[in-house]
Amino acid sequence: MRRRWFAVGAVVLLAAASAPFILRDEPIVPAGAVRARMYVDWHAVRDWPADAAVDRDLAGVVSALNALPSTKLGEGCLAMLRPGYRMRFEYADGSDHTVVFDLNCGSVRRGDIARYGEITKVLDVFAERYRAQGGVVPDPPWQW
Repeated sequence: MRRRWFAVGAVVLLAAASAPFILRDEPIVPAGAVRARMYVDWHAVRDWPADAAVDRDLAGVVSALNALPSTKLGEGCLAMLRPGYRMRFEYADGSDHTVVFDLNCGSVRRGDIARYGEITKVLDVFAERYRAQGGVVPDPPWQW
């Protein structure tokens, strides 16, 4: 009897540990951002500014991010030594949300909310907005 309860408890713990990524199918960032800043975690191999900001036409960036699927296809992290990016969305009320782009695993995360898929499309939209407001970055296609 004791072993059965132990096994049931272990299954419940495993399910609870993975549940936030399965159950949180909400936008990864809310609409209405007034500024987005992108930070490169591994700047040595890219011709990208270490801190780039976009402060207009952010709806496309937010829409591209929130349109990514919340379910992951495939298993594990297949790439190695790819740079990471963080994007911080700032709002008029002083709040902010930071998302982490993990190109090694093909995921974008904010807390316990995750998105998967073609995450570089979001970076492409950000780069287009950055260039449109005068930011200097290499010509596309970008090698994220």
